[in-house]
Amino acid sequence: MRRSGFALLSIVAGMVDIGFTRVLYRVEDVCDWVWRGPEWLRPAAGGILLGVLLLTLPQMYGVGYPVLQKAAQGG
Repeated sequence: MRRSGFALLSIVAGMVDIGFTRVLYRVEDVCDWVWRGPEWLRPAAGGILLGVLLLTLPQMYGVGYPVLQKAAQGG
């Protein structure tokens, strides 16, 4: 009984892995399609976007414990 549970878990984990990999490559393709500037400027653009995100959502900065605690409390 226990072995069949592990077999099922490994199948589910494999399917999640395949789905995650496909989404990751799709996001990369979209970013390649959207970006029209030089390749060396991409990290700077990503850093600026991350900075704007953290300015608008400062609770996302750091390790995330306050966000997790608020979510655990139903916030």
